[in-house]
Amino acid sequence: MFIRMNRYVLKLSPQEMRHAKASGHFHKFVEKLGENSFWKTQKIFSQNSIQRMRAAEFAAEAAILLIEGPQDKKTSIDVYYAQYRSSFPNAKHVSSQLLAYLKWIKAALPDLPKTRYRSPVDLYSLIGALDTLSNEGRRLSSLKPAAAGQRLIEFDKQTKAKDPKGDAARYVVAASRQTDNLIPRTTRIEILEKVLRA
Repeated sequence: MFIRMNRYVLKLSPQEMRHAKASGHFHKFVEKLGENSFWKTQKIFSQNSIQRMRAAEFAAEAAILLIEGPQDKKTSIDVYYAQYRSSFPNAKHVSSQLLAYLKWIKAALPDLPKTRYRSPVDLYSLIGALDTLSNEGRRLSSLKPAAAGQRLIEFDKQTKAKDPKGDAARYVVAASRQTDNLIPRTTRIEILEKVLRA
């Protein structure tokens, strides 16, 4: 019946299939993060998208980003579901990191839903940029949300210009084509890292 419904009634997304078929520690970790109120209150995902497990899938991608860096497409999600079925030792650290980044983003961009960074593509990139700086030994507390947020807003305006130039133009291209491929993801993260570092 499950297969018939998926084939003839409403085709399930890969994450909905994982939700229905998978189990284990990484599975539980991802689903808990997917229930975080941030996704809905900041309008990252609609209620329908959350119900269809899009927030959980993004949480999985973000967790893997923090552990291994940007990945090519979403194939690594299935690897993590299989590899960390019996235990996921990084759970507490990764959850703490991700929630700290989301808290910083909310403080830096009080009107996040009105910016391009509410898009999952751009939010992934911003999380990656924050993590790059953190891994270099720069404490999140030293990156002042108000000043860095203003730079992000200014960069957002540059990307929306009629004829964006330089990094803004490169970012627009990387955020509009093959957005979950490794090169566009890496490009976006590197550019936002420069914006934050300025």
